[in-house]
Amino acid sequence: MVVYIYKMNVKDKFYIGSTEDIEQRITLHKRACYNIKNNDYNNDVYKYIREYCNDWSEVSFHILDVYDDISDDFKFEMEQYYMDHFDNNLNMRRAIKDPNYYQNNRERILERRKNYYYNNQESVLERSKIYRENNQEKIKARKKIRVICECGLDVNKDHIARHRRTKKHQQLMLNK
Repeated sequence: MVVYIYKMNVKDKFYIGSTEDIEQRITLHKRACYNIKNNDYNNDVYKYIREYCNDWSEVSFHILDVYDDISDDFKFEMEQYYMDHFDNNLNMRRAIKDPNYYQNNRERILERRKNYYYNNQESVLERSKIYRENNQEKIKARKKIRVICECGLDVNKDHIARHRRTKKHQQLMLNK
């Protein structure tokens, strides 16, 4: 298993992360940045991208290190090393945490989450509405994209995962 430690450059700031599949991780970053329902939508890095970048062409990824067969502990140590190395980073959390951190701060964390939800409920809905209004054409175009599934059917790209779970797909795959 190969692990990549990467740096995402966003204008004059950075985000440090690690992954086994860099292409998939970039896709997940894009999805989290613009999908208001995503749990990570309000992370500092995505707020910064939405505020200061016109699109993803202004965001670049650089591989800092590549490791083969390393433990999760070492991976997080290396991630933390680079977070400490680059001063201007957008990471909200440390890669290495005190094992008792959540236990010691559980009540405070839960209270903060609860307060955030109640304080930002309207702004989250408003941002979603504004995004849909500003990107209607892009949304319509994305919904029209069709792909040929491995079973041979023409399927909307947004629904391919759901299609693969259907009885029709499974039956067609058995007949192949």
